[in-house]
Amino acid sequence: MRGRPSLPLGKHGDIWTRRDGKRYTAYCYYRDMDGVTRRVKASATSAQSARNRLQERLEGRSVQGSGTINPDSTVKDLAEAWYGQLTTAQASQDVYRHKLDKHILPAMGMLRLREVSVGLVEAFLHTKRGVPSVQKISRQVLSLMFAFAARVDAVEANIIRDTSTTRTARKVTALSVEQLEALRAHVAAWCDANPSKDYVRDVADMFIATGLRPGELLGLQWSDIDFKNRTLTVTGTVKRDSVNGFHRQGYPKSEAGERVLVLPEFVWPMLARRKLVAVNEVVFPNRAGSWRESSGFNKVWKEVRGETWADVKPKDFRTAVATLIARESGSQAAAGQLGHSSDAVTLKYYVAKERATQDNSAVLGRLTGG
Repeated sequence: MRGRPSLPLGKHGDIWTRRDGKRYTAYCYYRDMDGVTRRVKASATSAQSARNRLQERLEGRSVQGSGTINPDSTVKDLAEAWYGQLTTAQASQDVYRHKLDKHILPAMGMLRLREVSVGLVEAFLHTKRGVPSVQKISRQVLSLMFAFAARVDAVEANIIRDTSTTRTARKVTALSVEQLEALRAHVAAWCDANPSKDYVRDVADMFIATGLRPGELLGLQWSDIDFKNRTLTVTGTVKRDSVNGFHRQGYPKSEAGERVLVLPEFVWPMLARRKLVAVNEVVFPNRAGSWRESSGFNKVWKEVRGETWADVKPKDFRTAVATLIARESGSQAAAGQLGHSSDAVTLKYYVAKERATQDNSAVLGRLTGG
């Protein structure tokens, strides 16, 4: 007796639905391009919606059948397939690759996708709790991977979303105006004693005048600076990655980073002086006249700051700028200055909270008839 004939490749059988409480689930069998017939399902609040959702899932089902990713693929297979289709900046890809090779794949690489559970991922992330940044980025990479797997129906859903997020206490502190003035005086005195590195004075002033990211500041071109209108346009950043090496990227970190800033008057004499002796487009060149790398500036900055200002890093200028603008003009103005798409990140990571509150004693005194 002959059995039921196989479904044609890339085709599905009859769809049926089942009610489960208040939800409906639609099912069918689908023969993937690898020749294996699998049951596919989708759920919704009505039978028709469940069928519609299942039809949408079936439309992209052939992607799984290409033989690349399916429930029997390993986490390593998924990682390579996901990584191979990335279009993000190379520097971001380098970070992802490092987390994959050093943390994720040694621990989970040989697991089948059907074996990966929320609890298993939670246990893995728990082993990274000692280094919150590693834990956070590892979770981010896994979430991106499993979102990709869900899009090609290799898994039913992105289970990483159900794992615990990394919560780290962060207290933002910012240099006051008085501290910035004292730091400027310290930098000026150091540069007077080390004239070959006098550029540090100018870079520090530019940090204070703009709140730019280090890469954005060191990637400034003279064409970015409008002496007539007293503005600066952020058009790129310097960075290093595994493909391009050290280079100037012709666009900033994000779309919001493309901004025009009005500069305070105190930096214009410095910029005019540097423009007079400029030999190319680089505003703050290294000795060879090319782009200066952030890591190289950081090394020199450690010499400059000395013991008195040992805790101050270049990025602290950015926090000081954000805090001052937020207090004077509001958080949206601070976000615009820093190149953030909203003020949520600005408030969380760059604006120090004021400890002092207004005097409410007279209002509270009414509670006792005072």
